[in-house]
Amino acid sequence: MNLKRYFKEYIEFQKSSEVVPTGFWIDVANYWSETEGNERVDNDIVRKRFYRRFKKLKKANYSDDVLDDILKELDEDDKTYYGSLVDTYTDNKVNQHDYEEYITKKNWSKEAENEGVADSYQAFLKEHNIREEDVVNVYFKQKASGTYFTVQKKYDTEELSQEEVKEEFIKSLEEYKVPDYSKTFFPDDDSEFVYKERVCFINAFDAHLDKITFIDTTDSESSLDSNIEQFERAFDKILRHAQNEEPELIVFPIGNDYFHVNGSELATKKGTEMKGSVYPNYRESFRKGLNLLRRCIDKMRFIAPVELRFIRGNHDSDQISYLLECLLLAYEDQDDVNVVDNIKSRQYKRYGKCLFGMAHGDKERRASQIPQRMSTDAESKKHWSDIDLAVFFLGDIHHEKKYKYMDSVDFGGVHVKFLRSMSQTDTWHWEKGFNGGLKTLYCFVYSKDGKEEIEFKTNI
Repeated sequence: MNLKRYFKEYIEFQKSSEVVPTGFWIDVANYWSETEGNERVDNDIVRKRFYRRFKKLKKANYSDDVLDDILKELDEDDKTYYGSLVDTYTDNKVNQHDYEEYITKKNWSKEAENEGVADSYQAFLKEHNIREEDVVNVYFKQKASGTYFTVQKKYDTEELSQEEVKEEFIKSLEEYKVPDYSKTFFPDDDSEFVYKERVCFINAFDAHLDKITFIDTTDSESSLDSNIEQFERAFDKILRHAQNEEPELIVFPIGNDYFHVNGSELATKKGTEMKGSVYPNYRESFRKGLNLLRRCIDKMRFIAPVELRFIRGNHDSDQISYLLECLLLAYEDQDDVNVVDNIKSRQYKRYGKCLFGMAHGDKERRASQIPQRMSTDAESKKHWSDIDLAVFFLGDIHHEKKYKYMDSVDFGGVHVKFLRSMSQTDTWHWEKGFNGGLKTLYCFVYSKDGKEEIEFKTNI
């Protein structure tokens, strides 16, 4: 099936006054998402695109010439993604495998020569140990300062058996050695750390660690390794603020779309494909993401005991459950790291006169509902009459919003905080214009009596 055929089917639905099945829109949306290489073209966008063309056709009394023009437009959309690949299959389907097989045959060294970056291209391949036959695509971008390029290489998708995966992760856990950060946080041998009655929340929302971006379709380029470096650099900065406040406990929520996809299908939990905007080796992403968290946890341990909470996002729900299991094993005998075995979508933490709520935010878009949920959820309502401060941390929308509800003389109200994302702007967000916001890692410090509140931000 291609866009022309989908549109012809749509015409028949319209002429017969039949309701267009939801499945039809899903199929077209999935196909059009692939042709554009974006994260997602949703059903509503597809409806508008088809209806706009159909309205033009109907106004022209179903003119063959107008129909031909529309079909040519749709054919160009196909070619945007598949190039000049000729559809030779009897069912006229062109799938991702066919595209990759075609595109790999291109002479990218010759293309680089035509763009005037042949030497830089060969040096890049040599530096990153990439064979020319493993190059799937090269994106060239012309800028005032010169020509830039991004190389996409082939990934061997051969699956490991469950036993091999198990052995791989056990080996990864065993090989990890706890670094000595004592000199980092206590440079003087005689230094002593005095705890104060304060709790610190370090919130890293929507990191999308394995999301990759390309300079030819956005304003920046990012990779799995550069995302990890950026995360850890920001984390080290924010940890300095936490250290200066001398908390007796650090709460670190893990998840909230820490990963961009849910697993081997390179799609979100709901099945939205992310191919083209995600690092293809999901096992490597998971291992590196796990070890990044372990380094961060082990740094926090030098400042105060750590409590880990696991909040599943709408992108990576299952992978967060796997992280929980891995970290339960890694810290099962460590008294200063409390891995809370809980994957509820809303979770709560009581500290002195304060009550804190945590959720990803994809199910809590209406901030006005948060106080009601906080006062009725079994885990939190038992504390409701005995607190002076209530705070709820949320993300998902990738920008910052703050609300305050239920103010009264004796109760300070519920402070609802939607926090910014840490992730880079991908093609879909850039084209929609969602590229002006700051990328932020947060540190919130609260006193046990609820009377002191300190907020630190590290903008990336």
